[in-house]
Amino acid sequence: MSGPSTESIQRPPAPLRFTLPHPTTRNTSIHFHLTPLPKHLTLHLTLRPTDAPASGGPALLGSMVYALPNINKPKEIPLTTPLLVRQESFELATSVARALAGRTKRAVMVGCDFGYGENEVAEKFELVKRIVEGILGLVSAPEKEKESS
Repeated sequence: MSGPSTESIQRPPAPLRFTLPHPTTRNTSIHFHLTPLPKHLTLHLTLRPTDAPASGGPALLGSMVYALPNINKPKEIPLTTPLLVRQESFELATSVARALAGRTKRAVMVGCDFGYGENEVAEKFELVKRIVEGILGLVSAPEKEKESS
């Protein structure tokens, strides 16, 4: 009885790590840890002061949300399931997961250790938009992949 050969097992791609400035808080950066796979994305978000070292120790564990796009009705809001809820970060993690699942048509898992804070609605929208645009700049949606083939 033989198992699968090691040639048929593919390693997942190395996670992409990058930083963007926080749109509403000075001297603060959003740190991204993204693992894009063909059928799903895994994203972890954390905040750090701009002058903090990139490897400034472990981040706090915040909320974790899983989102699935509705492939039968793509215009509907993606389904989300909370896996871990921390009240201060749950709403942001859910918003980012829904937006990414809807735009990329992939399953998405988002971990986030920070929330909106006391920001106004427009600032909350800008924060989600900045995060989603940062990811979409690196990950193409299925429609774009088909067009380039």
